[in-house]
Amino acid sequence: MMKNKIAVLFKIANLFNENGITWNVGASCMLYLRDVVEDFNDIDLMIHIDDVEKVKELLKKYKNLERKSNEKYQTEHFLEYDIEGVDIDIMAGFKIVHNNNVHYFPLSREQKSDKKIINNSIIYLESIEKWLIYYKLMERKDKVEIINNSLKVEH
Repeated sequence: MMKNKIAVLFKIANLFNENGITWNVGASCMLYLRDVVEDFNDIDLMIHIDDVEKVKELLKKYKNLERKSNEKYQTEHFLEYDIEGVDIDIMAGFKIVHNNNVHYFPLSREQKSDKKIINNSIIYLESIEKWLIYYKLMERKDKVEIINNSLKVEH
């Protein structure tokens, strides 16, 4: 199953890169690609808010899944697809609600994501430090601990 998830990631990466989409990989998939975790469930992608309609058009042949709203997140655009059995979450205008405050994390065109080339596909990775902040705001103590342990090993 992991090979299929990675193959789908490559497919999306190439499609987005060929069409000028500003994007990056976050969450557990990003941690997996950085060799921090051994597995991930779905692929979480951040895109620039101006690319939402273009992404919808590019992915219209895939099954768009309905997602229940979650009060912890007020992300401006949340798209969820099933692509070859892999759950893909695409977010633009990422927001996390914590202690009744809304924290806004839009992806900018100028933002420098880490670039990783795997099997001739350019994959953009969100910074692990940003996801540490996101996970703290989400109160995902398990992920915070994993990242903190990873950062200790690196330094």
